[in-house]
Amino acid sequence: MTMSPTRDCLCKRPWCSHRSGCFGTCLFSETSSPQNRYPPFAITVFGGALVLTWLYNRSGGSVLLPILMHAMVNSVAAGYIFQMFHSADLTHMWWIYAAAWGIVGGIFAVLIREEMTAGSRVELAPSPETTIEQ
Repeated sequence: MTMSPTRDCLCKRPWCSHRSGCFGTCLFSETSSPQNRYPPFAITVFGGALVLTWLYNRSGGSVLLPILMHAMVNSVAAGYIFQMFHSADLTHMWWIYAAAWGIVGGIFAVLIREEMTAGSRVELAPSPETTIEQ
């Protein structure tokens, strides 16, 4: 019995079920082994998280810019670029994509570290607890 990519993702890998859209188009679109694409996917998630964290902090705690960037990255990469590659080429493209996000994430990790150690803390929106007068 063969399982569809989405069913396989939902049954065997519940941690990725919320990402079934990207996994369905990027990781499971081929008959080749998608396990080769998990490490580069993890690298892109980590690098992207650093970039989105920096963007969130620099926007004063607004989620609008990180949401727009996340949507743009997913639309361009998963919706357009990855659709042009198949089988081994798709795996190679994932590694190139991971290298790019790894480098960009590393740059932003340095920026975040410098901002935190220099004491130039970004002012975030006040939490609800601090706005309530007692």
